[in-house]
Order: sequence, then structure tokens, then C-alpha cells
Amino acid sequence: MKVLLLKDCTIYQKPYKKNAVLSIKNPGYAINYLIPKGLAVVCNASNNKVAAENVRQKNMLSAKRKELAEATAYQLSRLSLELKVKADKNNRIYGSVTAIQLGTLLKSHKIEGIDSKQIEILEAEKVVETGKSYGAVVHLAEGVDAPITFSLVADMG
Repeated sequence: MKVLLLKDCTIYQKPYKKNAVLSIKNPGYAINYLIPKGLAVVCNASNNKVAAENVRQKNMLSAKRKELAEATAYQLSRLSLELKVKADKNNRIYGSVTAIQLGTLLKSHKIEGIDSKQIEILEAEKVVETGKSYGAVVHLAEGVDAPITFSLVADMG
């Protein structure tokens, strides 16, 4: 019996993705478990068309997200960021620089849609002095990462 999966699930200890067409050897497993639980439907022509359309729309949405992420990556590459931090007289900063601070700085530059969880500071333990440039990577989408550079400026206020 062939079934079309409606959700990601594990069948016979193997993970399967949504919209996969499986040939189930035991029809009772499909009829008594998969179909009533809403995990699968019987595979027929109309269900195959619906699944193909869902996959097509998902791919189109993914392409739009990637295109938007690439535009944001270009916008990020043109920025020069200066983060104000408290420092002592030897230009050593108090505390550390976090992804949350960089996310707030990006929002102040009118760049929306970037969560602090997407920002990774490169060599974070070496970010200790003002007047130097440091790097970070913003993970925008799968396969789209935007490198950014930022410098630390002592806040005298």
C-alpha cells in the first residue's frame, strides 16, 4: 500500500520528510495507525498533485527568502559599524561585546529582521580593546552568511 506523508515522522525507526511517498508492506499499519493519526493519506493522483504543488510553493518561498537574504547581505557589507562601549584609560573595555548589542546596533541602522541568535562574533574572546576592528557573521538564511566588521569606540558619557 502506498501512502503520502502529511508530516515529518519516523516509520520503522527511519525518519521521513513530509510529502514523501512510501510503500508500506503492512497495510494494517497504514490503515490502523498512520492514517487515523493524521500522519499519512492513501496515495492517489489527486493527493500526488497536492503534494507536488506544496513542494513547488515551498521551493518558491525558499527562493524568495534567499533572494531577500542576499539583498540584506549586500546592505550589511556596505556598513561601517561603531559600537560605543565603556572602557578604561588603557582602552580596555569593561565587560564583553554580545550579539544582542550588535543586533541593537543593526536595528539603529534601519536593518530589520535580524535576531541576535543569527549573529556570531568571530574570536569573541579577543574583542577587548577600543580603536580596533573586529568581525562577526550574520547567518541570514541557509547558505547566505553576511560578514560584518565593527569597531569599538570608548563611551565618555
